[in-house]
Formats: sequence, structure tokens, C-alpha cells
Amino acid sequence: MAKTAKTVKAANISKKTSTLLIILVTVIVVVGIKFGIDSFRTGPTRTHLAKTHGNAFAPVKIVEYIDFQCPACARGVEQLSEKAKLYPDKIYLQVKYFPLGMHRHAFISARYGECAARQEKFWPFLESLVAKQAEWSVLEDASPIFLSIAQAVQMDTAKLNSCLQDKKIDEIILKDKNEGARLGVKSTPTYFVNGKMVVGTVSLASELQALLEPQIK
Repeated sequence: MAKTAKTVKAANISKKTSTLLIILVTVIVVVGIKFGIDSFRTGPTRTHLAKTHGNAFAPVKIVEYIDFQCPACARGVEQLSEKAKLYPDKIYLQVKYFPLGMHRHAFISARYGECAARQEKFWPFLESLVAKQAEWSVLEDASPIFLSIAQAVQMDTAKLNSCLQDKKIDEIILKDKNEGARLGVKSTPTYFVNGKMVVGTVSLASELQALLEPQIK
């Protein structure tokens, strides 16, 4: 009888322990999923991926620090777009922000760019933005043009307006710029091609020619 009572008591304790463990694991999983979803929606991971283009295993990896109001940057976007079409499997590009104080709309255009990244519209937004750079760069207020570009690339304007109020956007932009400054970036466009700093589109063209042409079969 004593053994039976002890066995029942041990079984009850084991059952309670198992129940508590199940509850604990469930809570951890739920919190983890919520954190993961929130991070995916608003965190840097999603927008980081949205600002990359090409084959992640490409032999030529480029990190570009860009100011959207910089004329040379606009030429660089066109130049890299052409190279990506010629060598679709050879180039992997990642864009980072480096808004210059000398450009009135550099920071606000970066904010729109980051909000476009949140909606996975970064690349069409960027292409339209630089194509119209001469038009909006001379304006006192370029926001209406940025909004029209966002609408043209089918961004959700309600989400865009909410995004533009999010201070995390500024943090992401400043994080990129501070990182670039630590790496020695002083002007735009500055590229890191397989880790090597390359400043300006002329130098970029020479570097890409040296890297890509020998790979033509």
C-alpha cells in the first residue's frame, strides 16, 4: 500500500512537472514567434535583404554607400543595373545609406527608400527615384514627387505614411552612415568591391571590367 501511495504521488509530481514544462515551452515558442514576426515586419533583417540584388553566391560582391540626391550616385545605379543585366550570376549588390549634409533631400529620400524596402519595393522605387533626380533635387519640397513614385511602384500609401513617422527608420539610416564613416567613406558613391574600397563610378567601371571580363566563357 505504501509503495502504491508513493508511486501515485511520484506520478502526480511527474505529471505536474510535465504540464509546467509544456506551458513554459509553449510560452517561449509563442513569444519567439511574435518576436520573429515583429522583427520581420519592422526590423533591419527584412529591409537588409530587400536592399540586396543578385546572386548571393556571386564572385563579385559589392556594398554601395549611396546618397540618393548625388548625381554620380544616379549614374552609378544605371551603371550597376546594366552590369547586372550583362552578368546576372556574377554580381551581388547591397545598398547602404550615406546621406550627405550638402544635399537638402538626401535624408528624406533615404527615409522613403527605407520605407520602400519595408514593402519590398526598394529596387523599383530606387530606379524611378534616380531617373527623376534632376526633377526633384531642385525643389524646396520633394515629398510630393517621392509620394508619386511610391504610388507608381504600387506601394501602400497608408503603410508608407505610418513608416515615415517611425523613428527606427532614422536609426537604420544613421547606422549605415556611421558604419560607412568608420570604414573611411567620405563621399558618394563609395563602393566596397570584394572588400576593396572603390570611390566613384569611373573607378567602379575599371574595377568591374577587371573582375568580370576574365570570367566570360
